[in-house]
Amino acid sequence: MIVSFLIKCAMVALTMGVIFWIGWTLPQPEPDGVRVLPDEAAPALHVEGPVGAAPIPVPITEGAEPVKRTSPTKGVGKIDLNRATEKDLESLPGIGAVLAGRIMKYRQDVGPFSRVEDLRDVKGIGKKKFDRIKNLIQVTIWPPDGDGRVSA
Repeated sequence: MIVSFLIKCAMVALTMGVIFWIGWTLPQPEPDGVRVLPDEAAPALHVEGPVGAAPIPVPITEGAEPVKRTSPTKGVGKIDLNRATEKDLESLPGIGAVLAGRIMKYRQDVGPFSRVEDLRDVKGIGKKKFDRIKNLIQVTIWPPDGDGRVSA
């Protein structure tokens, strides 16, 4: 009788241990107004601690967002056809490595683009493809007149 009782107590203890172990590894909800920033987003806030230590919660202010760094050609949200690299051009929808190379070659052979519509002169840029990317590109005329930007 005592052995049976001890076996039941051991089973209950084991079950409770498993439940606590599972619950302990689940992510905990953050309190209101506190956000845990990853190390990449806030390197100045990084504090060395023991291996496996939890990130330090940082209080946030109303409307505060982490700052993201962008490349200079994408700072305004549009890619400048006269300054873009092949990698920048490949980030446009429908533009792969071959077409980006053609755009670069056109720019070397003919000269800088004077308006966004000149992109249609590149082999492989048809009306549909141009319509998809015309709001994502711009042309800076050098030397600049006024603000120097002519956009689609």
